[in-house]
Order: sequence, then C-alpha cells, then structure tokens
Amino acid sequence: MLIYLLSLLQNLDHATAVWFHAHLTQGSSGVLLLMSDPGCPECVGSLTAFAGIFFAWKRHWHRLLTLGFALPGGMLVNEIVKVTIHRARPYQSSPYLDLGGYSFPSAHTMAATLIYGVLAVFAVSMIKTRHFRVLALAGAALPVLVVAFSRVALGAHYVTDVAGAMALSIGWLFLSFGAARKLVPAPVQAPAMEQEKA
Repeated sequence: MLIYLLSLLQNLDHATAVWFHAHLTQGSSGVLLLMSDPGCPECVGSLTAFAGIFFAWKRHWHRLLTLGFALPGGMLVNEIVKVTIHRARPYQSSPYLDLGGYSFPSAHTMAATLIYGVLAVFAVSMIKTRHFRVLALAGAALPVLVVAFSRVALGAHYVTDVAGAMALSIGWLFLSFGAARKLVPAPVQAPAMEQEKA
C-alpha cells in the first residue's frame, strides 16, 4: 500500500512538472513570479521585522518570542531538511528564474505558511466573531496557496515539495507556540463577549 501511494505521488509530481514546463512562457512566468512574492525573503523578512517591532513596542513578549521561534527557527529547519534530503529540482535550468539549491521543501511556501500562519493565529485570538475569524484564516491561507501554486507552475518545485513545506511549517508552528507558552506564559484574556451567530 505504501509503495503504491509513493508511486502515485511520484507520478503526480512528474506529470505536473512536465505539464507546467510545457506551457510556461515568458509572460506567464512574469505573473507567476509576482505570485511568488508573498513568500520571498524580502516580503517575509519585512513582515517579520514589522511584526517584531510592533510586538516589542506593545510589550507582547509572548507573541514576540513565538514569532522568533516560528520564522528564524522554521527557516533554519527548512535549510537542514533541504541539505539532508538533497532532492533535485524538477528542472536544473530555466530561462525565467534561478533554480539553484535543492527542491524539498519549498522555502517560499514554508516561509509564507510560517508568517501568515502565525499572524493568523494572533489575529484569531483577538477576534470575537466567528465569521471574522474565518475571514482571517482564509486571508492567511490564500497567499500560502498562491505561493505554492506559483512555485510548482514555475518548475521550481514538485507538488510534494510545496505540500511537504506546508505540513512541516504547520508542525513547526505548533512547536513554536508550545515552546513560547512554556517560556513566557500568554497573558490571561478577559472573558470573550458572546459570539455573533455565523
């Protein structure tokens, strides 16, 4: 059963990579590169720095520590896994982007999942109404999915690279929140107002 599942995933990876590679053009690659931007180092680094400064200014030490565990720690995990697994990219060269480095897990996807995931959890903890919580989670999931799709469509990663990056990031977020909670307990929240009906 496991061998059959691995074979299916391998076939999915190969078929998807071949299809997108055959249909990639200069115009579409430009759009896809823009779609990758929410997970690029500059964007994620800026968001992390801004959030860190804000939390320090507000003296939200628990959130600041969580952010520190989640982002720098998570990207270090990404590099360790990449070097350990040594998975080659679907294609070794592309006229539209630099394809250096290893393929699994996708750094863009992992960075996006970490930053938007941690911010979504903080946002949900402050939102009282259910439908606004759903909107916050959807707003966080959208850029992650857009980045993941763009990395596959550009030929930079296989489907399992981006799926693995999201799974690894979610696991790391759980660890980050747990570690921060043990070191700096979260402040006790006042009793929430009665939630509005969805």
